Amino acid sequence: MKAISITLLLVLCSVASIFAISEPLQHQQATQKLPPELIQLGVKINGVAILPVARDPRLRFERAQHYYQQAHKHLEQNWKKRAVEDANRGLSLLAMNEV
Repeated sequence: MKAISITLLLVLCSVASIFAISEPLQHQQATQKLPPELIQLGVKINGVAILPVARDPRLRFERAQHYYQQAHKHLEQNWKKRAVEDANRGLSLLAMNEV
């Protein structure tokens, strides 16, 4: 009887822990605030009406867009420091283009 109750208790605890681990973090992500660097990068990227024609400025702009997307991915994974670093990289590339 003891063995059955202990086994049942272990099974219930493991099932409960599986549900707790697999629970989505939507509440935490919804309350998460965007870093100001990421907001600033998004505004600058969206504010560009015409893509640069010259090769180097165009590549810098495309790379800044890539860093913007990466920053959002890192933020979704709760890597705020990496998201801020990527946003700063994108901002420095846009500063080279004088956008």
